[in-house]
Amino acid sequence: MCKWHGGATPRGIESPNFRHGRMSKYLPRGLRDTFNEAYEDPALLSHRTAVSLLDVRLKELLERLETGEAGSLYGDLQSVWTELQAGFREGDPGVIRQAMDRMGVLVQRGMRNEETWGEIQSVLGEQARAAALEWRRMVELRQVLTLEEGMGIITTIMESIVRHVPDPQARSRISNDIESVLGPAGERES
Repeated sequence: MCKWHGGATPRGIESPNFRHGRMSKYLPRGLRDTFNEAYEDPALLSHRTAVSLLDVRLKELLERLETGEAGSLYGDLQSVWTELQAGFREGDPGVIRQAMDRMGVLVQRGMRNEETWGEIQSVLGEQARAAALEWRRMVELRQVLTLEEGMGIITTIMESIVRHVPDPQARSRISNDIESVLGPAGERES
């Protein structure tokens, strides 16, 4: 505000643009600008970005999994085991060495898959936590309605229509329009 429109422009802590500067004054210039940008970002507390990034990471991990089923891995290991046993029976070090090399490759493949599944489980947990935080944030900001609140709003609107729209055909058309969005009453109750 100014002196012609209700008073002097607020300064200091009274100003809506006041920043405490508690951290930003210690940051190097480039980081200070980034900090100020983040400080002004109204969506910074949203967890949608985290959920989206975790979803991308999850897809990346799923693509990393070896395409063979675990049964295929065990089948391959069984085959190598049979070759290894034959090599020992025949006393053939060449067959034993080849079987051991193939077994090592299969074990490494299985370990990579297990590590990837562990990462997938971790990402799923992080994603669930981020989604829960975002839901809680939306509820706290009153950006979601409960079913009861929504039905209360619709009931109030319908009562207002009944009071103010004298034409029964018009009321029926309005009711049909609302029902087309919500579905028939019998379907909503289930």
